[in-house]
Amino acid sequence: MQTPSSLSHLSHAEKDALILMLQEQIKALQEAVKQLQSRRNMNSRNSSKPPSSDGLNKPAPKSLRVAGENPTGGQKGHPGRTLSQATQPDKIVVHNVPDQCQACHRELPFAYVSETRQVFDLPVLKF
Repeated sequence: MQTPSSLSHLSHAEKDALILMLQEQIKALQEAVKQLQSRRNMNSRNSSKPPSSDGLNKPAPKSLRVAGENPTGGQKGHPGRTLSQATQPDKIVVHNVPDQCQACHRELPFAYVSETRQVFDLPVLKF
């Protein structure tokens, strides 16, 4: 790069050539900055990048729904239908509670568990 004092000895034509060369460099640098900014602005919504590559700069959600305005799930007054306990289960498993702690071997005077669960197994698919 030339200093202002060293430009004084250049002819008018040399200064014009220098200006044209600097203008071309400015255009090239502006194009490079434009490309880098467009790459920086890419996220998983406007490119083929996976959502995990968004990092902490997650894009704003598309939904404009206000939270808490309408409750999720079944609405009031709707009779819910859920899986109910079978009257005759296929198998009952009773898990006995130990009388003493397995770590320190002290007696567990109030060791009891009262919990009932039911597991619904999906039937095997037949092709």
